[in-house]
Amino acid sequence: MKNLEKDVEIENEIPYLIDEPSAAKLLSVSYEKLRKKIRPQNKIAYLRLGKSIKYSLADLKIYLARCRVEVKD
Repeated sequence: MKNLEKDVEIENEIPYLIDEPSAAKLLSVSYEKLRKKIRPQNKIAYLRLGKSIKYSLADLKIYLARCRVEVKD
């Protein structure tokens, strides 16, 4: 376990994970768009746990921040 701790940065908190349908709803996109357009292009970091895909709320917030278009004066 000590070697793993050296190789992987372990955070103090375990991220809150949500499934793909919930992530799609949170992003206001269809489940199909998330699966076929957004995830394959690696636009959002995700975790593969066995056959399921999970997203952390922090990664979804980062994605939304990158999509933000600022107002020009």
